[in-house]
Amino acid sequence: MCQVNVTDFRKNLFHYLELCSSEDIRITNGGKVVAVLSNPDKEYYKTLADLCGCLKADFGDKTYDDIIGEEILKKCGF
Repeated sequence: MCQVNVTDFRKNLFHYLELCSSEDIRITNGGKVVAVLSNPDKEYYKTLADLCGCLKADFGDKTYDDIIGEEILKKCGF
């Protein structure tokens, strides 16, 4: 997890927006964390993988619906 002060964050906004696709960024003001920037898809994939238990971390070109549909069919024996 990266930590950056608000002044540096504002100066380099686009850099941190790109960086948040791979790691969370804590934004501080006066030494206190005031915000956390993260990629929402990362959390969705992690939660989905935890729930299914047998999914790989890399889903390739599959959509959420494809992944869920495949797992449901496997669980039902199809």
